[in-house]
Formats: sequence, C-alpha cells, structure tokens
Amino acid sequence: MYVYLVQEQRQLILAEYDEEIKQELASIKAAYEKKEQTERNIRTKLEKEIEYCRRHHGPTMGAQGGRGDAQTDGRTDMKKLLEEKEAKILQLEKELIQVELVFCLFYLQ
Repeated sequence: MYVYLVQEQRQLILAEYDEEIKQELASIKAAYEKKEQTERNIRTKLEKEIEYCRRHHGPTMGAQGGRGDAQTDGRTDMKKLLEEKEAKILQLEKELIQVELVFCLFYLQ
C-alpha cells in the first residue's frame, strides 16, 4: 500500500512538473514569436527606408552630374545612412540567430 502511494505521489509530481514545463515553453514560444515579429517589422521598415533612399537619392544623383560638392556631400550622407541601415539589419539578423541558438540549446536538450 505504501509503495502504491509513493508511486502515485511521484506520478502526480511528475504530471505537475510536466504541466509547468509545457506552460513555460508556451510562454517562451509566445515571447520568441513576438520578438521575431518585432524584428520582422523593424527589418521591413528599414528595408523600406533603404529603398526610399535608393529611389530618391541613389541612382539619380550620379546621373545629374555637375552639381559639385553639395551633390557629393548629399550622396556621401545617403551612402552613410544606407550603410547604417544595412548594418542595423545585419545586427538584427545576428541577434535572431543567437536567440534561436539559445532556444534550441536550452529547450531541445
């Protein structure tokens, strides 16, 4: 009888532990998906800004010619902005990979 009660308690504890783990995993997945969605939104926004910069300042500046230093300064500024946005995208992708790695290592053991 005592052995049966111990086994029953053990099963109950394991069931509770299993439920807690499932809830924590669901919470982590939700947080991960929210972070991923936020990163996608940021990436989309940055890509739109880059595209805008390319459309309005990139190719047309080189074709205009003859404007001197003001045009060169503007082009340099836009190239710098473009590089900053692309660097931000790469940084977000790096962070995403790191989060995915931690997620895989921690929860798929």
